[in-house]
Amino acid sequence: MPYKDKEKKRENNRNYYEQNKQDYYYKCIVCGKDKYVTYITPSRRSNRCVSCALKSRKFKSGKDSHKWKGGRIIGSDGYVLIYIEPESPYSQMVRKGTHYVPEHRLIMAQYNNRCLETNEHVHHLNGIKGDNRIDNLQLMSQQDHNTLQSLCSNCNLRKEIRLLHWQIKEQQGQIRLLIDKLVEV
Repeated sequence: MPYKDKEKKRENNRNYYEQNKQDYYYKCIVCGKDKYVTYITPSRRSNRCVSCALKSRKFKSGKDSHKWKGGRIIGSDGYVLIYIEPESPYSQMVRKGTHYVPEHRLIMAQYNNRCLETNEHVHHLNGIKGDNRIDNLQLMSQQDHNTLQSLCSNCNLRKEIRLLHWQIKEQQGQIRLLIDKLVEV
């Protein structure tokens, strides 16, 4: 009989569960711990405790996962994220609920030999989120970062200007290398 009222259906389900539930005691076949379980039918039971069942899972997580792709992903916000082991000194920088750290923050933290504070921001000088070279990153306070972002956040020319600045720096580096080679000869 189909229910039109969802609350009535939920109430019926609760009543059925309360009337038909049974308590079971089992001994785990792996570790020998006693476990207490409440089920409606005994056919849904497992003969392992939860911790033993999780240890013997077919699919592992992290590096042991069959879907592991090296621990480098691109987040929904466009930043590159790096998997960090819980034992790592940089594990306190992970995003909440994950084991991933934004790559630009990790590179800056490794460069400074310390974890970054939450109020410290790493700015990409050329505006490209995937360009995480140390010479393209700048550590700044949250206030400075907000000021920099608000100067011309909607301006398309800003990105072109930053790209040109980056290209000039690259060409200056190449000129220095050529001069050094000429001096050696």
